[in-house]
This record gives sequence, C-alpha cells and structure tokens, in this order.
Amino acid sequence: MKLYLDKSEKDELTPEEADELLELSRKVVREYSEYSEAWKLHIYATIVKTLTIMKYYEKGIR
Repeated sequence: MKLYLDKSEKDELTPEEADELLELSRKVVREYSEYSEAWKLHIYATIVKTLTIMKYYEKGIR
C-alpha cells in the first residue's frame, strides 16, 4: 500500500498499479468501514485511478 501511495504522489503509477491501489482500498473499506479514513483512502484511490487513466489516454497509450 505504501509503495502505491508513494508512487501516486509522484504521478508514476501505471494503470495496473492504480487498479491494484483501488482494489486494496476497497478491501480496507470492507474491513474498516466505520472509520472515515478508510473512505478517504477509497476516494483518493478512485481519483488517482481516474487521473492515471486520463494521463495514459492523453499520451495515446492504452
């Protein structure tokens, strides 16, 4: 998780890594849904995935 978070801050994630980060955040929400931090992580992962996909489409990489 820390690896993906560090890479996402530097805008270096691949689409596959962004998918993995989102899947991990879903697992965190399933386990710790009573904590707002779990939901914040999920929101962050969703935004990162969207931005990563947009970056790759702008470059013409699919």
